[in-house]
Amino acid sequence: MINFFYGQDDFRILEKIKKEKENIKNQGGNFLEVSSFSDFKNQDKKFSLFGDKKAFFIRNPEEDFLDFKNSNFTVFFYFLNPDKRNKIFKHLKSISNYSEEFILLNLSEVKNWILNQKYSISDQAADMLVNYLGNDLWSIKNALDKLSAYIGYNNSVSAREVEVLVKPNFSPNIFKTIEFLSKREKKQALRQIFEHLKRGDDENYLFNMFIWQFEILLKIKIGETQGIHPFIIKKNQPIADLYSQIELKEIYSRLLRLDYLLKIGQVERPATFFCLLCQS
Repeated sequence: MINFFYGQDDFRILEKIKKEKENIKNQGGNFLEVSSFSDFKNQDKKFSLFGDKKAFFIRNPEEDFLDFKNSNFTVFFYFLNPDKRNKIFKHLKSISNYSEEFILLNLSEVKNWILNQKYSISDQAADMLVNYLGNDLWSIKNALDKLSAYIGYNNSVSAREVEVLVKPNFSPNIFKTIEFLSKREKKQALRQIFEHLKRGDDENYLFNMFIWQFEILLKIKIGETQGIHPFIIKKNQPIADLYSQIELKEIYSRLLRLDYLLKIGQVERPATFFCLLCQS
């Protein structure tokens, strides 16, 4: 059985791998982590001498695994932020019995993720965490641990604790890019996006931040600002004033549609940026 996990969301990939390892242990099995194909072949032969359940885990496999075809044991390949054009990615994807892509969650999905964790947290506090930290699950997990330890794990985290204890992860350049988009200054917006990518900002993160920003603009426009940090309202109010409510609803709806098309593999990130600029 060949399993192949990959994507931009390294947090959820590693959580998935952790659960798979725990399941194997709970079933009385063993597993090994290997880094090279030669190491895999040697260990595969040793494993064959025993009958109990075993598995291999290979993180970011190199091209020597192009010679890999199959194994008598369960194998988990996992790629963090892979280049889908690489031969090794295409090879492992083609021979896997099960594959799953972990795309960065949009902000509505992030809120659901927060509410489904082991922590006790109010709906408004979950909204505020998303407003503060976007879709950075590593930062959100650390914040939830910090909040729960502070108030006691049997108590529920409120918006007040989030406001006091969590530092917002705002990017001023995001506001600038959105402002150019809202003013229909496409060349300047495109230049800003290029600067983001040049600095190494992840395309998936940027696109999700654009979705979040337009969601915020829409909420400000219709007066649903509960749980939104005053700093965010102050920065976004002038931009929201540049749009009508109908325009914001249409743009937000199109962004969600693009996000859906991305997740089913019908569009890539550069295309979403292009479409975003065209519809601004």
